[in-house]
Amino acid sequence: LYSMNISYRDMPIPHVLIDDFLPDKAAKKCLEEFISYEPYYIDAAVNECQCDDCQESAKICQRDNKIFYLDGKVKPNKSDIIKSVHHALFKTPLTNFLAELGGLFPIIQTCTTTESILSRYGKCDFYGVHTDQMSEKPQTRLLTVVFYVNKENAKFTGGDLNLYDKKGASYISIKPRHNRCVIFESRRLHSVSSVGLNEELFDEGRFSLNFWIGFDGNLRWRDELG
Repeated sequence: LYSMNISYRDMPIPHVLIDDFLPDKAAKKCLEEFISYEPYYIDAAVNECQCDDCQESAKICQRDNKIFYLDGKVKPNKSDIIKSVHHALFKTPLTNFLAELGGLFPIIQTCTTTESILSRYGKCDFYGVHTDQMSEKPQTRLLTVVFYVNKENAKFTGGDLNLYDKKGASYISIKPRHNRCVIFESRRLHSVSSVGLNEELFDEGRFSLNFWIGFDGNLRWRDELG
């Protein structure tokens, strides 16, 4: 058996930090799957700043990294990443922990849709200050889950997740530790600091699953996973 190391912090914004998110074997299988999709990663789109509170130039809200849209490309029951993450989020004591918190965290019990994108950050890659909510469908991204998997003794540096207060004036940096998960409200300001990597080997990069939880009236995703 294994146990998650779950903690809750409310500064500078409410967020849940989970180390040992998956059993070691499951986390390693997820990393293998991340790397296996190497030919399919594409350059992420560069977007203008989405956040009303961001007073800096739009340049800081640009991004440079590679992504793979897991949804629609791989059936949920064929992906170790999706199966493992769904099990950890929705079928463990973590659900009860989130249900007792304030804000949007309790929707974990009643959500009807999820979205999954794999991210890979290499040399000098970054993501400026932004929020994850989409203006046209804000209800589909209410909670953001970021799950990190990296090689043992990975050679990259940086790539911290920065969570900002409402005004973007102060923040906390979270290291992208292997088998770590962070959960926060998607409307909150956050960024990814620049990554350092001397040798541009694909499997040495910073890998993360960006996973969004919300509502759209569709219950099929639960049925597909059984």
